Amino acid sequence: MIELVLVIIIALLYTVLVSRFLKVSLHMFQQNKYELFRLRMWEKDNVTKTYPMYIMVTWFFIILLTIFIPIMEVRLFIIVTILVLQLLNQMNKSKFQKFIQPLNVTNRVKRQILVWVIIYVLFGLLIYKVHHHYLITLVLLAAFHLYQMHIVALTGLICNPIENAFKRRFMKKEQDKLFSYKNLTTIGITGSYGKTSSKNMIFDVLSKKYYCLTTPASYNTPLGIAMTIRDLLQPIHEIFICEMGADKVGDISELFDFVQPQIGIVTSIGQAHLNTFRTQENIITEKMKMIEMLKPDGLAILNKDEKFIREYDITSKAKQIWYGIDHEADIMAKNIQYNQDGTSFDVTINGEDVKFQTKLLGKHNIYNILTAIALGVHFEIPIKELVMAIKTLNYTPHRLEVKKQKDFTLIDNAFSSNPVSSKMSLDVLEKMPGQRIVITPGMIDLGKKQAFYNNEFGKYFINKADIVILVGRKQTKPIYEGLEESGFNMKNVHVVNKIYDAYNIMNKVKKPGAFVLLENDLPDAFNH
Repeated sequence: MIELVLVIIIALLYTVLVSRFLKVSLHMFQQNKYELFRLRMWEKDNVTKTYPMYIMVTWFFIILLTIFIPIMEVRLFIIVTILVLQLLNQMNKSKFQKFIQPLNVTNRVKRQILVWVIIYVLFGLLIYKVHHHYLITLVLLAAFHLYQMHIVALTGLICNPIENAFKRRFMKKEQDKLFSYKNLTTIGITGSYGKTSSKNMIFDVLSKKYYCLTTPASYNTPLGIAMTIRDLLQPIHEIFICEMGADKVGDISELFDFVQPQIGIVTSIGQAHLNTFRTQENIITEKMKMIEMLKPDGLAILNKDEKFIREYDITSKAKQIWYGIDHEADIMAKNIQYNQDGTSFDVTINGEDVKFQTKLLGKHNIYNILTAIALGVHFEIPIKELVMAIKTLNYTPHRLEVKKQKDFTLIDNAFSSNPVSSKMSLDVLEKMPGQRIVITPGMIDLGKKQAFYNNEFGKYFINKADIVILVGRKQTKPIYEGLEESGFNMKNVHVVNKIYDAYNIMNKVKKPGAFVLLENDLPDAFNH
């Protein structure tokens, strides 16, 4: 009787423990976009998180117990004790673990859990068939959770055909709906950075005259765009502004085939997603497919100041409108003046110099505004309405968004970061009066050049920031080294592992009237 009770307790404890590890594994898989190659790359850098040493030692010890301790009740009692201690440790650890983006238990996740359960049951039956001993079966099944991440990857592999079938059916239905609106003009916008801000500004400007729809937030994947069409697109809409993200070869082709825009915009081409694109040439070719795939009666809006765009040999017959600041362009910003309250600049439109004002900060926001002006001119928005639309533009959330706090100003640039925009953010901070603080985990997804670009970022802080708080000891090591190499006062550099600890330090060191730049906010999968 005692033996049976202990076995039931062990089974229950194990179920609770392994479910907690399953949740972590599914969370990381979700944050890596359910892509196996991304999960493998993450796992490679997080072996100690995936397989904590104390867990491996614990289960090795349990297996030895099942072999060398002759009294069954003693074996079981020791196993129960170890499991309880391990579970308490895990619960205590998770109590202090706050996630920026928790696991979203979608239908896809539920299907993975079902497949995971089937795998475990089959594995348990196989062990019992070989050993014919419930304790050995239980111990080996429990030790199986050391490979939780691999099992989750296997569930993803098994579920992929099902998920792809759902995706194809869903997208075909929404594409048919999109194409049924014959009078709808679709604008596709891509770029290594600037696409979301440009998209929002284009929407604000064109809405002065037309009924417009834009993909919300960063819904720039095939499923995100399809959901926008399903939930939001109506016959009343005249213009659909569609952000298209790409982090590997083939993404833009897939999105363009799905949406087939009449107008294509490329805001920038940089070093973002080198980890998945592999080469700069792949990035250039993929982003410029937005232009190359346009029909001859289409329109291309292009950034003249972007070297990779400017020097690309465009074969598309579509009409081109170029915008810029440093190079002669069709829509060109001049006489730019910055201050803490915003920016003013002139643009020549139809031979007339027009003065624009905006509360937005940063040179890259001027580029974003120029895309909106270029399209405003193309769609014949009156000049006075253009000027007013630019003056009333709102911040794009988490992209150099200025937030006045009780005794300091937060410049929130948390959404993403790349080698160009990160330096532009520091240029903005440099112009701010008073104490200047930066909180950053640095940049990711830059392949073999990631350490180099983070090191260069660290060197750029000199004379632009007074205090630097780095989030993630391993991730930010190249930034720390760059700060040292530049001669930055290292007494004013703090390194923590969690963003919440960074906020605590910021609250201790900031002075009234300080400006705090939050540069990038990595997913939980990368905070280490």
